[in-house]
Amino acid sequence: MMLRNLKLIYFLLLLIVQNQTANSTYAAEAVFQYPELSVVPRASEQVLAESLKQKDQGFKNHLPLLVPATMTFLTGVVELASGTKINQQGFEDTSAKYAPWVGIGVGVAWWAVSLGILNQLDLYDDAAKEIASLPNGTEREKLLKERRAEEAIFKAGSIARRLKWISFGSNLLASGYMAASAKENTASVYVALASGLTSIAPLLFSHRWETLECQQREYKKRIYAPVAGVTFLKNPNSFASLTPGLSISLNF
Repeated sequence: MMLRNLKLIYFLLLLIVQNQTANSTYAAEAVFQYPELSVVPRASEQVLAESLKQKDQGFKNHLPLLVPATMTFLTGVVELASGTKINQQGFEDTSAKYAPWVGIGVGVAWWAVSLGILNQLDLYDDAAKEIASLPNGTEREKLLKERRAEEAIFKAGSIARRLKWISFGSNLLASGYMAASAKENTASVYVALASGLTSIAPLLFSHRWETLECQQREYKKRIYAPVAGVTFLKNPNSFASLTPGLSISLNF
């Protein structure tokens, strides 16, 4: 009878301890509830810094796109000067005569996209102005500002990520077309091969917008909440019995 009472008292004490531990766990989790407010630097700070830096950098932000575009353009010019391959009848191959213009067109198109469109997009500046106009009193208002800033960062990163693959594909195809259409043993063959190698530049050197997005996501992953609680573990000295224990986990 006494043993049963002791077990009951022990079980009640265990429930009290577990309840207190759970309450402290919930309080700890509440501190880490919004990683947008815990991350350093915050998204709003990143947006403000980038809005100022983007004005200073100008076209340098788009060099991963401009370098292969320039090489493709120059390849088209070289092939236009040296001529395309000749068919068996001794005339210029009709399927190859458009190759130089394709290379020139692709190069000019990417310069137009980079400087005429991307360089005119003030994504960070617009976001910084919007964030500055929002209230910053309550936690909800702060969270709204950070999420608006993150939306701007992720939008810019998504644009850059799509464009790098389009740039790689279009410049590689244009370079391959010009290499296949160039006269044998001419400089345009080697320039076209070099252009094909240069087309991989956007994959090797990330655009600034994509880099910032990856950094912000990585910063948020480092915010974690330690969770502790009372549990039952298998008693190592017995096959069927359990023993009380303490579990700690890190939720990312």
